[in-house]
Amino acid sequence: MATGDHFQLGELNGAGDTTILHGEASEDGSQDFNGKALLIVEPDTSLIRQVKHACHGIMTRGRGAGDGVFAESENGDGVFGSADGATSSGVRGESRNGIGVQGVSRNDNGVVGRSTRAAGVVGSSVSGIGVFGECTAVVTIGVGVQGIAKVANNPSVVGVHGLSSEGRGVVGETDKNTGVEGKSTSGVGIYGHSVNNRGGAFEAHQGEGKPVAQLRLVPPRVGPDQGLPRDGQAGDFFVARQGGDSDLVALWFCIASAQGGQTALWGLVAFSQTRNA
Repeated sequence: MATGDHFQLGELNGAGDTTILHGEASEDGSQDFNGKALLIVEPDTSLIRQVKHACHGIMTRGRGAGDGVFAESENGDGVFGSADGATSSGVRGESRNGIGVQGVSRNDNGVVGRSTRAAGVVGSSVSGIGVFGECTAVVTIGVGVQGIAKVANNPSVVGVHGLSSEGRGVVGETDKNTGVEGKSTSGVGIYGHSVNNRGGAFEAHQGEGKPVAQLRLVPPRVGPDQGLPRDGQAGDFFVARQGGDSDLVALWFCIASAQGGQTALWGLVAFSQTRNA
């Protein structure tokens, strides 16, 4: 076929130039384009002429580095996919050697997943990482993976949840900074719980043959005249500065929680001996 020939249904059609299908208003502009789409391709679903087997609505193929499908919109989605099957996907990307699905944005999120009843985003791998997050920010503060929970008055909702049947639920690693950091405005910074084992264990490898402490309690920045925590709970440890020109500190252990108008009761931990390292 040559450029300008009629399009033949059910036949192989060819063209030497780009084919453009325009949706237009009337010549005088009084009547807008009538329709919700410029082109609709769908199988017949009537009782007699319905298509019996599964078939694709549209199949396209690019050449070389060209895209198989390229779509863009002024204010809507570039590509929208919808599926009703329980095991079907609204949009699916597959690649033999590259990325299956990639989202890129100049000023917003590259990929966003939402769900009303299940996970917004699920990553799965047979032998690699299920979900991988990376930040390459040099000047600004960036985060490789961030989880946020915005449900009010529901402490069971968490920002990030790690789950493993036999391995570790969450692992944080770094070469020169803190492996895992916990912060809270009014709750516990880091909480560890185990049903049949210890709630927390701390280990420090002896780098370069030098002993390294397994745990450190950072003394408060305030002076010694601030006293001990009045709302302490039984089992709390507290390190207080001794005051004066001395850099020495004292270790206190809470033996009775604050209750009934009574402040917490603390006991000073005495050491049988001290020595310089």
